[in-house]
Amino acid sequence: MLSKNDLFKKGIKDTLFYALSILFGRGLTILVIPYLAIKLTLEEIAFYDLFLIGTNYIQLFLTLGIDSGIAIKIADHKDDKEKLRFYFSITMLIVVLMTLFLGIVGIPLALIISTYHVEFLLLLALQGFLMAIQYIAFNYFKWLGESKKASLLMSIGYGAGVVIGVCFISLMKATLICFLLGVVIGNIIGVIITCVVAFSYIKIKFDRNTLNEVKLLLKLSLPFFFNSLLSQSYKATDRFIILYFINAQVLGVYSMIIRLCQIPVMGIEVALNAFQAITFLNYKNKKGIELYNKILNINFISINILLVLITGVFYFGIPLIPSLVDIYEYIYLIPLIFFNISFLSIRMYGGFSYFIHNKTIYITYITLGSLVAYILLSILLVNIGIIGVAISAAIVSVISCYFYFYIAYRIQSFNENMNRILGLIVLSMVIVTIITIFLH
Repeated sequence: MLSKNDLFKKGIKDTLFYALSILFGRGLTILVIPYLAIKLTLEEIAFYDLFLIGTNYIQLFLTLGIDSGIAIKIADHKDDKEKLRFYFSITMLIVVLMTLFLGIVGIPLALIISTYHVEFLLLLALQGFLMAIQYIAFNYFKWLGESKKASLLMSIGYGAGVVIGVCFISLMKATLICFLLGVVIGNIIGVIITCVVAFSYIKIKFDRNTLNEVKLLLKLSLPFFFNSLLSQSYKATDRFIILYFINAQVLGVYSMIIRLCQIPVMGIEVALNAFQAITFLNYKNKKGIELYNKILNINFISINILLVLITGVFYFGIPLIPSLVDIYEYIYLIPLIFFNISFLSIRMYGGFSYFIHNKTIYITYITLGSLVAYILLSILLVNIGIIGVAISAAIVSVISCYFYFYIAYRIQSFNENMNRILGLIVLSMVIVTIITIFLH
C-alpha cells in the first residue's frame, strides 16, 4: 500500500500527464475560439458551441454511464487482469451496438425534424461516436492508473481534429462545416490510434455468463447515465434559453465567454482527474482519506484565487485581441460564468459515498432539482438580459454543490470539514458579487 506522500506524488505525476493531454486535446477546442472568431460569424460560433454540446449528448447515450460503472468494477477486481479485459471488451461492444441502434433510429428522425444543415447533423453523429470510443478507452486506462496511455488517448483525436480543421478553413473555405469536417477527420485518426493501443486489452471470447455480466454492468451503470443526462442538460440549459429568448448572435458571444472561462477550469479538472482515480482506489485506508481532504480543500481555495486572477487577466487581456473585442461589453459575465462552471467541476472529485453505498439516486434528486430550479429562475431573470441567465446559473450551481457534498457527508463521512467548505463557498460568493458589481 502506498503512503500518503507516495499517493500525492503519483497524483502530481499523473496531473502533469493529464495537463499535457488536455492542453493538446480539449484545450485546443477552446484555445481555437479567438481564431474562429476571425474566420466565422457569431452565429457560427454559437452553433460550434452547440456542436460540442451535441457530441457530449451522443457520447452519453452511446456509453450509458458505463464509464462510472466500470470504475466500480475496476476497484473491485483491480488485481484480476482477465476480468478487467473482459469488462473493457463489454463496454466497447455496448458502444458499437448502441451506435447501430441510434444510427438506425435517430439519424432519420433528426433529418426529418431538423431545420439546420444535413451535413452538420451527420458530422455531429459521427463525431459523437468517435468521441465515445476514445472516451471509453481513456476512462478505462485512467481508472487502471495508467496515466500515460490515458492522456495519449484523450489528446490525440481532439488535437489532430482542431489542427486539421484550422488548416481546412485557412486553406479551403472559411465555414463552420469545413472546420467540423477537419475535426471529424482528426478524431478518426484518434480512433485508429486508440484501437491500436487498446487492442491487447480486448478479450474477444465470451462465454455463457457474458449476458449476465452485461446485465449486471448495465444495472450498475444506468443510474449514472440518468445522472449524467440530467447534468449535461443542466450545463446546456443556458444556451437553449438564450437562443430561444434572445438570439443566436448573443449566444455566440456568451459561448465564447464560457469557452474562455473553461481554460482555467480545465486546470482544476486536470488535478481532479489525476487524483480521482488514486483516491477512489484507496478510499478504504487512512492515507487515501487524508489525501482526499487535502485535495478537496486545495480546490475550494484555488477557485477563490483563480476567480480574481482570471477576471483581471481577461479584463486587461481581451481588448488586446481584436477578434474578441465583441465580447468586451459583456466582460461582467466572466466572474459569474467562471464561478458557475468551476463549482460544477469540483463535484467530480467528491461524493464517493454515493457510489460506495449505492445511493446514486440522491445525485439524481440533486441534479433534477437543480435543473428545474435553473430553468425556472433563468426564465424569470432573462427579462433583465443575459446577466439574468448567468446569475441563475451561479446561484443554483453553488447551492447544489454544497448540498452534493453535505448529503454525501451524511451518508458516510470521510472526515470532511463541512464548516470550512461552507466558509470557502460563502467567500467565493462575496468575491464574485463584488467583482461583478465593479465590472457592471
